[in-house]
Amino acid sequence: MTHGILTINAGSSSIKFALFELNGGLSARASVSGQIDGIETSLTRLSSSCASRSSSDSLRSEAWPATPVARASRP
Repeated sequence: MTHGILTINAGSSSIKFALFELNGGLSARASVSGQIDGIETSLTRLSSSCASRSSSDSLRSEAWPATPVARASRP
């Protein structure tokens, strides 16, 4: 079983994450990292990278159109 440290930074409109492996010590480079930008905007984007892949395959980015969310009305 591989052990690691997962870091998460949640802001008002973005979430950033990174996974650092513990193989005899803490790695200085994240094995996997990424972020979700534009939360609650018309375009939300997920970007991620993986350290084990070649540089041409290391970055992946996807975007999703916003979906309407029903909000509760206050009495």
